Amino acid sequence: DAIWQAMDQRRTYATSGVPIVCHFQLNGHLMGSQCRLKRGSAVHFSAELHGTAPIERIEIISNGITLWHTRPNAWGVELHDVELTAALSQSAYYYLRLRQADGHRAWLSPVWVDVA
Repeated sequence: DAIWQAMDQRRTYATSGVPIVCHFQLNGHLMGSQCRLKRGSAVHFSAELHGTAPIERIEIISNGITLWHTRPNAWGVELHDVELTAALSQSAYYYLRLRQADGHRAWLSPVWVDVA
């Protein structure tokens, strides 16, 4: 039941085959969520990532553009309240993707944002 509930709520992610553990939220909204922000509001994300090899690169993408990236070279990464560029259009999506040193990857469901 929990798996179907997570899929229904879009709180899922994909990996290239290894059990990378990922958690991502944007302004307190979990991956797969929808939220509304006032135009010009601050956008922050938090993530907890645990790889099966050192995590080589983490990126946050919004509307097809990489807004933020880091190269932690660590097996586990915790990021708290990292500020991003605010969405300029009426709607946006933000998602996280990562690449490990061994080439394996993960892609997380986006948070969908309506800007009012």
